[in-house]
Amino acid sequence: MVSSKLENEPTGKKLPRIEIRMLSFDLVERVEIARLLTDAGYSVRNELAANFDRFESRVMDDDWDVIFVDARVPYDSVSRALDLVRAIGSDVPVFALVDSHQENQAELMELGIADLFTSDDLQRLPGIITRGLEASDDRKIAIEARRLQNEIEFAGDERAVLAEIGRLVSSSPDIGQVYDQLVEQVKILIPLETAAIAVADVASDSVTIEYLSGRELPGFDRGRVMAMSGFTSINQLPQFVFVFDTELMEQMRTEFPGIRELLNAGVRSIMVAPLVHRDEVVGFFATGTSTENAYEPEHVAAVEQIAAQISGALANSRLHIHISRIARERETLIQIGRDAAAARDLQSLYGSVFKNLKNLLPVDRGVIALLKGEDGKSLAIEYVEGLDIEGLRVGDNLELLESSTAVLTGSQPVTVDNAANREPFDLTDGKLITAGLPSTMRTPLRARDSIVGLIAVSARDDRAFTQDHLSALERVSIQISPVIESFSLLNQVQSLAAAVETTLDLFAITDLQGVTSYLNPAGIRLIGLEEGASGVGVDLKDFMSPEQAEIVSSTGLAQASETGGWQTEISITPRNSERPIPVELLLVPVRNPSGGPGREVTTVNVFMRDLRDREALQVERREFVLTVSHELQTPLTSMKMYADMLGEGDAGELTDQQQRLVNNLKSTVDRLSRMVDDLNAVSLLEAGRFNLRTERFDLDDLVISAIEISEPAFADRGMRARMVQPGAAVTVNADRERTLQVMVNLLNNAAKYAEADTETVVTVSVIGSEVKVEVANKGPGIAEEDLQAVFESFYRSETARVSRIPGSGLGLSIARGFVEAQGGKIWAESTLGEGSTFIFTLPLATG
Repeated sequence: MVSSKLENEPTGKKLPRIEIRMLSFDLVERVEIARLLTDAGYSVRNELAANFDRFESRVMDDDWDVIFVDARVPYDSVSRALDLVRAIGSDVPVFALVDSHQENQAELMELGIADLFTSDDLQRLPGIITRGLEASDDRKIAIEARRLQNEIEFAGDERAVLAEIGRLVSSSPDIGQVYDQLVEQVKILIPLETAAIAVADVASDSVTIEYLSGRELPGFDRGRVMAMSGFTSINQLPQFVFVFDTELMEQMRTEFPGIRELLNAGVRSIMVAPLVHRDEVVGFFATGTSTENAYEPEHVAAVEQIAAQISGALANSRLHIHISRIARERETLIQIGRDAAAARDLQSLYGSVFKNLKNLLPVDRGVIALLKGEDGKSLAIEYVEGLDIEGLRVGDNLELLESSTAVLTGSQPVTVDNAANREPFDLTDGKLITAGLPSTMRTPLRARDSIVGLIAVSARDDRAFTQDHLSALERVSIQISPVIESFSLLNQVQSLAAAVETTLDLFAITDLQGVTSYLNPAGIRLIGLEEGASGVGVDLKDFMSPEQAEIVSSTGLAQASETGGWQTEISITPRNSERPIPVELLLVPVRNPSGGPGREVTTVNVFMRDLRDREALQVERREFVLTVSHELQTPLTSMKMYADMLGEGDAGELTDQQQRLVNNLKSTVDRLSRMVDDLNAVSLLEAGRFNLRTERFDLDDLVISAIEISEPAFADRGMRARMVQPGAAVTVNADRERTLQVMVNLLNNAAKYAEADTETVVTVSVIGSEVKVEVANKGPGIAEEDLQAVFESFYRSETARVSRIPGSGLGLSIARGFVEAQGGKIWAESTLGEGSTFIFTLPLATG
């Protein structure tokens, strides 16, 4: 590593190798000094003396180019160190590190220190050392002589070893095949009992121990993946060799647990050489031994050359493996695509997927599970390959708890580590670990931006999967997800087609005029077409009465376009028949799929359900009701006449008690008469035997009339009703009397169920081609499951039964019948404890 500033200053010669001895420096400052000199172009070997005795022994035994002293310690310690240097006659330049505010700097310079530095101005260091070394030719000659001597001593062995290593790394495109022979050669030059080669991935900031030989060491398992930043945290300069001698390891014991474990395992010396290829760290080569302070400068020089040879081979090997993996993955994906195109069903597709996946990654068990239900709260296991595990078989469900829904948001490996920590990635509650499958990968299956399930693979090796394996599984998921969705949709379409073809009811696809482009066989039979008719080009309006055809074509289609569907009951008359058939009609619009402003309705799906079976029962009930109503009508009329006569005194003057009894009788007769009228109305509505007298009228005037009619019912309970006046007169084409009855029934219903002393509000508004009327009251409200049932004949809510509120249960049923007969809709909205709103619509008058 050379700094840009010094690199641009041509020196004309290669700077020499220098050796540094440091007294009482902490690790960070020592590394910083070494880095500055390395950047300046020096080849650096440095050692640390943690105490004075260590410093004395190494200064006495070896020659050093530069000495650094930590002058922030007491002055006597610095003076003692300088005395020792001068006593052995050494002219090695001595530099010291001080604090910027330190007061004894002048006294330190008097000891013969060449220069003082603070932590902030260490940048001056390379230039000063360079000038000092250039000024001493004798020193340079000595340095060069020592370097040449060391080279001569190792030249023979180094040449042979390096030549053999060169031959080994070039003999195979995969360097992993010659790791054992390579380490045997390294042992000739470097003492080692353990050797490790780790491969670095800068992109993912990870280091993987790919090879390990010799004695087993704690924390250094083959295949172990570590963060690269953590691996180099004790070495901020990963591009030069780092030597851990015994004393340095002891000093680091407390701060670094990994070093402590190595010491406990008997390791006393470690040397780590970075494997650098084209200025990028591609891995690390590490050696270790139980011999104290085993590694000397010549070992450092040797491992640098060995690392240089390994680095290029390792990078080329990684590239070869990467290219081979991509080719194999591409071939596998192509084969999966072929098998998917030829698959007859999902099971054969799933089998092909896992058969081919085994070419890319270890698979001891494979699973495909699909989301189940609309809420997506569980996964149904659709396919299992490999090891059978109870509770994780085809057909079993995996519940997705709120904490585990993260498994469907992205790919995730599940290892023995995070599964043991109960992280929410293992949906099997530890069953895979128990079955001997500690490693699992899974990735979601996505179709059109929606997650439909997941694919997972498991292996017996506790660290079986790499990031490359997970990427391959993701690509397989991307390829098969649309195929899985296509098969699922095909199954749905086939089921729907079978239902459409065999149903006893009519299904048709029509244009906006009601002319069919498709009519199912049951529909052909229902409308009386000839056997074998195509069902194309049939105008369904021809089988309706003109009035009903008009309502369906205008009101029905308009409401279906706005709300997504429209439903009513009509009668159709089959061809060559005079007897109408009651049917339930449903219109579902189909819009232009191109999107944008052009999403208008293009076709209509028409469904008709034959109601004749239901109609037969209803006819019996209607006949019974009509008979009972007729039988009651005459005596009730007579009773009403006699009660009126008694009340008017035709039989003589009545006492107060007699008058009260007569009034009660009149009220009872009136109530029974209204009930009989309601029964008649319901029977006529259900039979379709009533006539509508349509006319134009102002709906707001009618609402006011209805409020006036219902006023006594409100007054009895201290209530009132009012209308919110529309901005302009609202005119409708409808049957005035029937619409008035609808309004009166809704208001009377509010008067019965709303809280006493409250107000009922009627709001009239225009929405598109309809007028909308809302009757809102403040009462106990209606449960959501009862909002439809309140419009059924004879329905009585629990509130009405418990509170003994009088009523026949027919008022809302009659209101619905009259509204729907005029092409409108009626429904209720409610909040328990706050009140209810009854809403109906009618077509707005046009022209």
